[in-house]
Amino acid sequence: MIHNIVMGSVGQDGNFPVMDWISCNDSYATVTSLNYLAGAIHQGYQFQPTHEVHVCYQNNALGIFSVTLNSTGIQLVPLTYGGEVPAVTQGQSLMGVGSTLTAVSQFTDHSSNISIDWNNRDLKDSVGNTVLAWNLQRAYTSLGVLSVDWNAATLLGPGGSLATVAWGNTSALYDNSGFLTVGWNSHILQTQVSSSVTTVLNWGTGILSDTAAGDKSVDWTNRELFASNGSTVQLNWATAGTLSSSALLALSSGLSLTKQANVTQITSIVTGVTSNGCAGQITTVSATTASASTSTFTVTNSSCLTTSYVQLQLVSYAGTYYTNGVPLLTVSAIGSGSFNVTIANAGVNALSGVLVFNYTIS
Repeated sequence: MIHNIVMGSVGQDGNFPVMDWISCNDSYATVTSLNYLAGAIHQGYQFQPTHEVHVCYQNNALGIFSVTLNSTGIQLVPLTYGGEVPAVTQGQSLMGVGSTLTAVSQFTDHSSNISIDWNNRDLKDSVGNTVLAWNLQRAYTSLGVLSVDWNAATLLGPGGSLATVAWGNTSALYDNSGFLTVGWNSHILQTQVSSSVTTVLNWGTGILSDTAAGDKSVDWTNRELFASNGSTVQLNWATAGTLSSSALLALSSGLSLTKQANVTQITSIVTGVTSNGCAGQITTVSATTASASTSTFTVTNSSCLTTSYVQLQLVSYAGTYYTNGVPLLTVSAIGSGSFNVTIANAGVNALSGVLVFNYTIS
């Protein structure tokens, strides 16, 4: 039975085709039977061969038909364009020009290729390759290569066999060779050079390593910064913020330099010493510098530059002040890789005793 008819909806070009709309609950066979529209014509509706008739019929199927008039009567015929397959055949409804939704729940394109198959839950491309299989929870490339597998929680690389991202239990990121780059469950970031695998970052244990030998660079758990060999602690910010090795700072209460490269002079008061570091302590031989005289020796130091600022601090003198002279320390020369220390005697008697003094280079 026809429920409603709307006539004369003008096409996009302003004239043709004129689109008529019919709503009914009749079957496809009834809609396409001869003189199905006779009753509507008797009621004053006029259907012409130039019209496109859009019919919503049994089971909410939608079809587009042309109108055929001949000596036997009037009939709706499934619409075709330029040799294409019929837009509507029995048990089918049109979803686009030349495309159909079949009785077996398949959406086909204008070449009768299946585009969507609801029964098998497949979305296919124009040549029939499955692009999306939502029954298997998989997506494929245009070449039919598996790209995403939701069941396995895996995103695969170009070849379709090696995982690129696994967001399931493994929670991992891989490179295009299948090598584990990031493991979220194992809390690691890795690199691979040839066959050598290096864990660059392990945020479970709090270790950051270099990419060459895998030596530790930073240990957040123990709050340590290491030298390039991975074993010498350069900075420990857990124990009073101690910066060790070649320069170094103690940050416990303010900023101070920690003594490094302590050395003892041998032979004579003018014998040079080697003390490498930005800070250090030097112990001399027993000085015998005469009154109003000086003694000078060279300190070889790789941290010293021509532009460096060197400070000296006398810690102790083994002699008795005034009785054994009065020692004074000065830096008499600064060069690249060394500086000179001059000991002056400001007393009336000769020096007699070992001097211990600190130096700092900045």
